[in-house]
Amino acid sequence: MYSQTVSFFNLLLALTILLAAAACTMSSVDDGALVEQNVSDDPWYVEYIHERPVIDRSPAYFLFGENGRLSGNASCNQFTGKYEASRGRVTLSDFVTTRRFCIGSLEEQERRFLGAVSDVVEWKIEQGLLLMLDARGRTVFQSAKHVQARK
Repeated sequence: MYSQTVSFFNLLLALTILLAAAACTMSSVDDGALVEQNVSDDPWYVEYIHERPVIDRSPAYFLFGENGRLSGNASCNQFTGKYEASRGRVTLSDFVTTRRFCIGSLEEQERRFLGAVSDVVEWKIEQGLLLMLDARGRTVFQSAKHVQARK
């Protein structure tokens, strides 16, 4: 009986150590790093700016490249810039845009886009959408990858 109790206790102790080690491993996963891995190399087309939908078939998108390089379209004009990401936090900076003529609602949307860039402080991916958030956790940009229809 004593040896069965000791064996049971050893089994419980081993399971506890194993579960504790698994919990430590799980908590050390950097969600921000996972976001950074998943945003690279494909354009993220903007669907909402500060919870307002963009114009249908809007060309606005972000393209996160290697070494912190950022490019895309702000609605009328192309842009380049930089991004720095760590642990779910992100900074978008050093934006330079082309100066093409822009009319009406696209011009207004581009102003909103460029004005909103400085509000972004963190990001996450939820249900396949890239959400870039402000300091209060509100969505600044909601973007999605669009898969082209196969011919």
